[in-house]
Amino acid sequence: MLRLTAVVYWLVLITWFTAIVAAAVTAMTAFGTLIEKVPELGVVVPPFPQSSGADAGRYLGGFIGQKVFDAIGLLQWVLVPAMLLILLVQWASRWPERGTLNALRVTCLLLSCAATLYFLIMVAPGMNTALDDYRGAVRSGDLAVAAEHKAIFDRDHRISDPILRTTGYLLLGAILLSAAALTPRTVPHRS
Repeated sequence: MLRLTAVVYWLVLITWFTAIVAAAVTAMTAFGTLIEKVPELGVVVPPFPQSSGADAGRYLGGFIGQKVFDAIGLLQWVLVPAMLLILLVQWASRWPERGTLNALRVTCLLLSCAATLYFLIMVAPGMNTALDDYRGAVRSGDLAVAAEHKAIFDRDHRISDPILRTTGYLLLGAILLSAAALTPRTVPHRS
């Protein structure tokens, strides 16, 4: 049972960290690359506040990035409860030992779970609504309403960005601490 728990633990932890990294890479690629390339590509986007190549790139990048961000959000709804269940199983089976490294590992994971749940429950729904309303206003040509919804989205993005960065660092810490805390101790064989 402990072996299966360990395997599932590592799969959940690495998948979760990879999802956070994928979100960061998607944001850098979709927004960075498209912002630079939209004028060259000759893509026509609807007019909207402060319409420029950079704004058009962000607008288009949002459609690309949103698919990835939505998938990662759904994945985290599975990974966070799975991690909490695994931690409960580890605690109930009293494995691993209750050392300092293990306490730090569990702390990193519980903080990651709390930050992710806060983001998924409190921040993401408002961001998604503001983004949908912004896109609708852009499509209808209502620039004043589009600007209002973009401001709401930008405000929430300033909250979500540090949450996701912190979660990524906490998960990286959990990976490193897990490598130390969960590795079986071997005693040198003396001949």
